Amino acid sequence: MTGGDHDTRVDPRLMPARTALAMNVRSASTSARAMKLRSPLRSRYAPAMNRALLFALSICLAFASIACGPPWKVVVQASPNPMSASNKFFVEPVSFDKLSIGGTDEGSWQSSKDAQAQASWQGDKQAMAQQFSAAFDEEREGVQRAGGPPGDFTVKPHITWIEPGFNAVVASRPTEVNIDVQIVDAKGTLVDEFTIHATVRATISNEALGSRLREAATYLGKVTAKYLIKRTGG
Repeated sequence: MTGGDHDTRVDPRLMPARTALAMNVRSASTSARAMKLRSPLRSRYAPAMNRALLFALSICLAFASIACGPPWKVVVQASPNPMSASNKFFVEPVSFDKLSIGGTDEGSWQSSKDAQAQASWQGDKQAMAQQFSAAFDEEREGVQRAGGPPGDFTVKPHITWIEPGFNAVVASRPTEVNIDVQIVDAKGTLVDEFTIHATVRATISNEALGSRLREAATYLGKVTAKYLIKRTGG
């Protein structure tokens, strides 16, 4: 090699480092291109995904709170406990009898709505009943559900109060739902009674009242199942 020449050969000892560097650069470039390709999908589905994640987190936190206090309030609880894992429970459809909405009764609240809103409300109640039942089944684990009456015990879920909530530019109020659950034996004698309170945030991505009510009903159904799991020794 002359004085003006430069040796372009690479020291073999440096090859692994150069190869790793090149691979890292190519990997970073590929990741960046993938993020650009995914970004429209992520922005499109982000609100729904965020809403689902927040709701799932609220369910997990509620059940985790059982260690320091259950997510229900006991009104009546039979002692000794007559329920066991061998019992079958018939779950009645959710009742909305004498429902209070906001600060008024259901009839007065509906009278302030147009025909379309009134029809939508009836659909929302049906959907809440379905979500409650489905969520109960999803969460009940070893609790046996009777296909029809009578069961060893009957579960009577009754939604007593709803705050619709709202989301505006400068303010918002969450949707809230109260449910009273009674458990009676085969003779109709009250065994247990408890209440549950559900809260669902009203946000830009969750503006529809019907959607928030369904989320609340899902929570109520899952907590009701958790109560029975605890009472039957699960």
